[in-house]
Amino acid sequence: MIRQQSAYYFAAFAMLAFACPADAQAATFIDKHHPNDLRVVSYNIYFDSIFRDVLRQRFVRVVNALNPDILNLQEISSSAAEVASLMNTFAPLPGSATWYTHKFSDNVIVSKHPFINTGRLSRGAATALVDVPGDVYPNDLFVVNDHWPCCTNESGRQSEADRMVAELQDLRTPGGRFEVSENTPFLVLGDLNIVGSGRPLETILHGDILDEERFGPDSPPDWDGTSLADARPLHNAVGPDDYTWREDLSPFDPGILDFILYTDSLLETANEFVLNPSIMSPAELTATGLEPGDVAINPDTGFFDHLPVVADFRFVVPEPSSIILLGLAGSVLTRPIAVSNSKR
Repeated sequence: MIRQQSAYYFAAFAMLAFACPADAQAATFIDKHHPNDLRVVSYNIYFDSIFRDVLRQRFVRVVNALNPDILNLQEISSSAAEVASLMNTFAPLPGSATWYTHKFSDNVIVSKHPFINTGRLSRGAATALVDVPGDVYPNDLFVVNDHWPCCTNESGRQSEADRMVAELQDLRTPGGRFEVSENTPFLVLGDLNIVGSGRPLETILHGDILDEERFGPDSPPDWDGTSLADARPLHNAVGPDDYTWREDLSPFDPGILDFILYTDSLLETANEFVLNPSIMSPAELTATGLEPGDVAINPDTGFFDHLPVVADFRFVVPEPSSIILLGLAGSVLTRPIAVSNSKR
């Protein structure tokens, strides 16, 4: 069912926020700045490692410390049901709530909130329209979790980027093969394996299609005709490191392979970081329940593989410019942009 929400509804919602609540004082960088911020995590877990005893214990500590609302995993060969069972067993939700999962290719979307629909984009991306609570967030959220070709396959990454830009244009076009309401915010995230030229990343960020004969003309991906934003988090929110992949025994330097890209006309980040427990202080480790080697496959040899990438989102509510907007309500921010919106 679609709940239509007019400009007056959002103006009233903003009025209720006149006493604008300040961000909470975080005990550590892992904590949300506001309880209604929507936490999204992307994590390539290395070939089903979360189902192995020792690595599963590390994964469980990471998940419970991060407490994601939407967790996106890559390199999963097990079923979505097996992922759900692991999460419900080792990271149970309060009461009778259960985790929702959707898998396509080796990508799994895991959510505290139910899915309105699920499907796929490109050749391997899992997608889900997530039904986030309507009393907290002004719209649903469309999530694209992908894992692009690795290593020297630059042409494969470029084709994936070109194809996805074309499919995101279809997503924004009425009567296309994907069903989302106008101005539904979306994320494109996962292990994009950006090595080599970086051209595929430019394509997906800006809609600059390379093979226009095959995939059509350029199409900036955000609803307002602009580029997507890159969360580009730093290690433990302070940096200076920003790599998301590392293997000390490899000839390759650490690099940024994992991304959270988003429609910044409709979303803003409140906190973002790459989780690296190996450089956390003893006090931070105690507060979070983490151990220094928890995101390493083999901490003794420095084999980390991928690190979790985290972003906390607040929804931006577009409003007619004639309405005075008063600030933060829950996790909703407001901007004076003349468009309409709806929440499924």
